[in-house]
Amino acid sequence: MNIAKPLNYQHTTSTFFSFLRGFVLKSMRRVDVYVSDEQYEKWKQKAESEGMSVSSFVKKTVESAFSNGFEGKKDEMLAKLEERMSDLEYELDLVMFALDKVDKALKKLNRGEKLELNDFVYSSEGQ
Repeated sequence: MNIAKPLNYQHTTSTFFSFLRGFVLKSMRRVDVYVSDEQYEKWKQKAESEGMSVSSFVKKTVESAFSNGFEGKKDEMLAKLEERMSDLEYELDLVMFALDKVDKALKKLNRGEKLELNDFVYSSEGQ
């Protein structure tokens, strides 16, 4: 008489999960991120408040940034920064011009000469 041996469920289950884990991991990549303890705790608290793991929270946050136009906002921010830089360069040119005028006026005073209105007027001809 042939009596079937009872299945070793623990072995069968662990083999199945090993197979499943191997299948899932082959289709996914791991990403490591180094953050300060303070930043990690902040992320962990936020993740827990949303009922998810830190990994799931980071993945959701990154995906959300991309789907909400992260790239477009980056280009927009870059354009604004370039415009601001141009404005600051213009302002710096004006400050340098004024500083040069003041320097020339002080030198004139040190030589005992009188200052004239023309010493402080902007003129593109002499520049």
